[in-house]
Amino acid sequence: MLAIKWDKIVHGLKVEAHSPSLWTVALPYLSGPATLKMIASGSWYYAKEHKCGPEGDQVSFISAQNCLAKGGLVGALVGKVGGGNSDLAGTIFVVGSFCTVQIDEKQGGALFFSINDEIAGMGDNSGEVSVDVYLKH
Repeated sequence: MLAIKWDKIVHGLKVEAHSPSLWTVALPYLSGPATLKMIASGSWYYAKEHKCGPEGDQVSFISAQNCLAKGGLVGALVGKVGGGNSDLAGTIFVVGSFCTVQIDEKQGGALFFSINDEIAGMGDNSGEVSVDVYLKH
């Protein structure tokens, strides 16, 4: 089996659970096709007494259906390609602590990260996780 070579393109990006905008910018522009690998660590609070890592909380009292990424756990690290830092436009995906994602040739735009939470509930969040992003070489 051939080893895949990855170039680190973002190192130690701090993604705050309570950010001034909805999304934290990781890259100003990413064009497809591309394959990304993301690795995250750390912990944050999606509510005052509810701490989790970038994987999210499996027993959250919040419904994931009301969060940024409906298919992900509450508190998980989520990403998106395209749109702006204060909207839900673009392609949203769940990262967790490890993820690979393919961006097709029709996709492109900024790469963003956030916590998977209800928009109206982000005011009591705290903490941060750190993210490294790699591009398949």
